[in-house]
Amino acid sequence: MPNTWDKKEVKTASLFATLLTLSGPATAENQKVVWFDVAPGLIKHVEVHVDDEVKDGCWTNVSLVRSKVRLLLEQNDIRLVDDMSRSSLAHPRVNISANGFRNGGFCAARISFDVEMVSYQYLEEYSGQEWFVFHTGTIWTKSTVASGSDKLNDVIDEFFEASANAFVADVLSARRDPVVQEFFEAFPILAEKPQTKAEEEAEQAKGGN
Repeated sequence: MPNTWDKKEVKTASLFATLLTLSGPATAENQKVVWFDVAPGLIKHVEVHVDDEVKDGCWTNVSLVRSKVRLLLEQNDIRLVDDMSRSSLAHPRVNISANGFRNGGFCAARISFDVEMVSYQYLEEYSGQEWFVFHTGTIWTKSTVASGSDKLNDVIDEFFEASANAFVADVLSARRDPVVQEFFEAFPILAEKPQTKAEEEAEQAKGGN
C-alpha cells in the first residue's frame, strides 16, 4: 500500500490531529479513526474511467486494457458501477489515464492509475460514537513514463494490469483490518450499491409526480 506521505499529507495530518483535539467533549473512547493506510479497505464499488490522450496511434488497445482492469476488479470483489451519480466514501472512481505523442518513429507517454475518493469524512452513530475517515482525495496512485520505437500497447497493458493487481491486493489487505470491519458494522448502508445517474434521475422524476 502506498505509505509515503508527501508534505501536503503530513501538513493535513497535523491539521486533522488538531481537529480531533478541538472537536468538542468527545473522548478517545467515542472517537474512532480510519487512517491513510487502511482507508482503501472501505472500497466496495468503483467506476472505471479511461482518459486516452495518446496521439498518433501510439496506444491502440484501449478497450482491451479497460476490460482487463474491470475483470480484475470484479474477480476480487470490487464491484463495478457504470455512470455513478456521484463518488462517495466506499464508491470511488478509478482513473486509467495516458497522455502521449509520437515524434517521428518514437512514441512516449505518461501513464497513471489513480483512485479518487472524497477526502476526509466525519460520521456519527446513533450511540454518539464518532468516526473520522482520513485520507487525501487520491487514495491510491501509481504512474510511470513509457517510451518506445513503436506502439506502446504492450508496456501500457502490463503497467495497468500490474497496477490493478497491486491496488486489489491493498484493498483486500486493508479490508481485514479490525477498524475497517467495525466501520461497516456501524454503517452497513455505506456498503450498498450506489445509484447510477439514470436511477437517481428516475427517482427524482417519480418523486416529482
